[in-house]
Formats: sequence, structure tokens, C-alpha cells
Amino acid sequence: VFAFRDESYGQKAVIMNMCIITAFVLLMGSILYIHLKILKPFQTLSRYPERLSKGTFTDKLPETKNRYFGKFIWGVNMLGDKLTYDKKQINRLIEERQTLLATIAHGIKTPVSNIKLYANAVETGLYQPDGVPNEKDAEIAVKINKNADDIADGLVKLRKADEAFS
Repeated sequence: VFAFRDESYGQKAVIMNMCIITAFVLLMGSILYIHLKILKPFQTLSRYPERLSKGTFTDKLPETKNRYFGKFIWGVNMLGDKLTYDKKQINRLIEERQTLLATIAHGIKTPVSNIKLYANAVETGLYQPDGVPNEKDAEIAVKINKNADDIADGLVKLRKADEAFS
């Protein structure tokens, strides 16, 4: 009975195991790098667009020199600034619109009230020397009064539309 022992397979097995362990360590290092440099920051950044859309974005994203997300962070910060500016502009324009509507309504309501008073006076014959209303004047006064009521109703509708818009 002969026993033959070949030591070269043992060395090859050790070298193969070392290569497998090295490849495993490199693979785990790559996965850890991808997790820390790409996935974790992406999870953090993925919340910001939702916060922007809800209007709860108050803090800027911290600027980083991350080559993967640097421009994205810069763009999100610019978008947040633009949304804040636009929100201020819209609020200012709404205030100006409300002021304008109030001014227009007051500017129209006062003369319309005076026109209605004059139309009622003409309809009742207040300006006639004998106090008896002239039929043609009374007819015209009724039409004027109706038109003044239509204008007043239009102002009420305008204010309701503005309240619904706001």
C-alpha cells in the first residue's frame, strides 16, 4: 500500500480561500460605500420634494461637495427659494386685489346709491312744482332704479366671487 501526499492542493486551496475572502471583503466594502455615499443621502433627500410640495420647507439643504447629489441639492434649494418668493408675491397680489376690489366697490356703490335716490325722487314727483310725478319721468326713473339695482347686484356677485377665489 502506497500513500501519496500532494501538498500543492493544500496551497492552492489556501490561495483560493484567500482570493474568495478578498473578493468578499471588496464586495462588502463596495456595498457599504454605495450604501453610505448614495443610498443613505438619497433617502434623506427623498423627503425634501414632499416637504416642498406641502409648503413646510423652511430649512435649506446643507450644501455638500457630493458629486452625486451636489447639483440636486443646489436645485432643490433654488426651488425652495423660488417657491418662497412666489408665495410672497401671490400674497401681495391678493392683498392688492382685495384693496382694488374694495376701492372699486366703494367707488361704484356711492354714486349708485345717489342715482337711486335721485330716481326715487323723480319717480315720486319731488322735483315737480305741483308734487305730481310726470309719467314719462317716472317710467325712466323706474328703469334707472332697476339698472342701479343690477349694478349693486353685480357688486355683490363680484365680492362673492372674490371670496370664493380667496
